[in-house]
Amino acid sequence: MTPCREWLFAPGQQAGWTLDNALALSSPQPAAGLGLTATGGDPFMSTTTTANLASCKVVELDVALSPGSAVTTGQVFFSRSGDGGFAEARSQRFPITGDGARRTLRVDFTNHALWNASLAALRVDPFDASGSLTLFAVRLWPGNGGSTGSSSASSSSAAVSSSSSSSSAGGPGSSSSSSGAPGDWATLSDAQACTRFAAGRVVNDNNAFTAGAMMCDPGTVSRGGLDDTVRRINLYRAMCGQGPVTDDAGLNTTNQACSVLTAWNPAGPSAHFPQPSATCYTPEGASGAGMSNLAWGSGSPANAIDQFMEDFGNFDTFGHRRWILNPSLQPVGIGYYEGGNQYGSAMCLAVFGMGNPGPNPRWYAFPPPGPVPSTIAGWVWTFHSGQLPFSNLTAAVVRVRDGMSMPVEFRNLQGNYGQAAGSVTRMGWDPVAGETYRVTITLADQTTITYDHRIITCN
Repeated sequence: MTPCREWLFAPGQQAGWTLDNALALSSPQPAAGLGLTATGGDPFMSTTTTANLASCKVVELDVALSPGSAVTTGQVFFSRSGDGGFAEARSQRFPITGDGARRTLRVDFTNHALWNASLAALRVDPFDASGSLTLFAVRLWPGNGGSTGSSSASSSSAAVSSSSSSSSAGGPGSSSSSSGAPGDWATLSDAQACTRFAAGRVVNDNNAFTAGAMMCDPGTVSRGGLDDTVRRINLYRAMCGQGPVTDDAGLNTTNQACSVLTAWNPAGPSAHFPQPSATCYTPEGASGAGMSNLAWGSGSPANAIDQFMEDFGNFDTFGHRRWILNPSLQPVGIGYYEGGNQYGSAMCLAVFGMGNPGPNPRWYAFPPPGPVPSTIAGWVWTFHSGQLPFSNLTAAVVRVRDGMSMPVEFRNLQGNYGQAAGSVTRMGWDPVAGETYRVTITLADQTTITYDHRIITCN
């Protein structure tokens, strides 16, 4: 696939881009790529260009952020013909990790409401703090850029909406079986699984939110409410063999501002891009909305995690579930507000953290292989991987008791939400407690991955 536009950088060569606001060339320059250093302010680089935004939708950065840089987030702005410059509403954020590794980050504008007409200029804010990096290339790709990657787009049902960002792809497949599934959940007895499931869903603070004095005061969430929410996230991640996450105080503050903004404005994908005219708007709240899963009407911050995991209505993406199960997720930010629109509450969960050192399974499924509590067995089943090719996959399900073939449809899920995934949708039947269902995923090269769902009832 040929990029719509491509800028290749060499030592000291800016390829037509202008550096502004405390962004300067590093000294000395690296052996390859363009070395850049930010010393403060709002550093950015920009260029004028033209492209048809109806077909060119992904901005790709080939970049290495130096170790020790106090940077976690970058941002891409765009200006169209007639816009007269850049604006927050015409931008999207992306996560960036300062470990010196060269990465390809893709910012997908496919679902951005203002990504239309003719492009006039691009701006990249590679830093949200001081630091240095090496930039090798910037590319503008058609479609989804030929693979999954970093972005910040949106998908939503009436009561949940998710931002889209990083994932990875590739790697040949090989056969596997239920005994080789990631994590240890498949080895649990029914009683052990029920005990772990109940422990992960404990709610210690049923009144986690304390309102502020004014309508647009974001209020606060108790430490107990934050812990209940993190516990729920880590239950689902542990079921799929992922490392645990923790919450971050700074992200919590940002997402508390996000929650009051989200609560007082209409639900849906546009909530990720609130305009300055929105009720209770703040720049901090808008920043949180652009990097978060959003939920309305959960009644508590912990219960919003179940909304995200069920992801009802988001059948084309399951973006919320994919973010929560993304192996690299760490840390998260939690904001929750009671009041606002017809749903009565809103929750913002920041999901762009990419610092988890835990396992990155070759594949994982939700529900997981092994015992599946009936509470979640009826949710749509999904299969995930950041290492397997997702072209031409198929799925088959057999009821183990009698070998009956159970009709299902496998669908590759859209968008860059965590890692690549596909849904295994049951066609006209529901899983029954006491039965075991064997799922076989067949890759394009005809190798297979097989695992069992044993449906159990927990008191």
